Amino acid sequence: MPDCYGLTVAACESAITAVRPDATFTVATAASDDPDVADGYVSSTIPVAGIDPAPKAPTVDKEPDNGQDPVCSWVINNPHTSSDPAGAVDVKGRATCNYTTTITGSLTLWKCDDEPSANIASLENGDWGCVAVAEDPVPVRNAIAGVQVTYQAPPEGGDYISADDKWFIGYGTLDKGTPTTAFSNIVQLSYP
Repeated sequence: MPDCYGLTVAACESAITAVRPDATFTVATAASDDPDVADGYVSSTIPVAGIDPAPKAPTVDKEPDNGQDPVCSWVINNPHTSSDPAGAVDVKGRATCNYTTTITGSLTLWKCDDEPSANIASLENGDWGCVAVAEDPVPVRNAIAGVQVTYQAPPEGGDYISADDKWFIGYGTLDKGTPTTAFSNIVQLSYP
């Protein structure tokens, strides 16, 4: 039987009927535990017992179709001073997917002597006296449809980053993000 994993139901049925033109189908819509299969796509095919390799009446399971293309929004909030601990600087990146999946992201907080620009090559080169002062240490996360996933640099309980009347910018990447890379606004912070 053809491997239909990740195909649309129509593409799966077409692949099966190419091998077995007299095949019939029962399509069952059910949630899947597989994070890599988007809504509306085949997560598994189950042949009728005793008929192999080209079953006459396989069952095709698919994720429920919510009518949207799979997408994850990716936003980097502005660096800010925290109240706990008081005066510590951090930045947050927030991903929200419209389907359940596994995401891989990165988030870095940059501290600069002079006002920088949103240019990762220049930041990495140390232009404007910039140094990467914190990163989120957990890149891979499970994202549940409609539930926000937060990256934070430094993470809660991590290093204390002082404001020192310096310039800050956050930069993050998300493998399934829209967009896949993003910057925060550039802010100058002091405390108190």
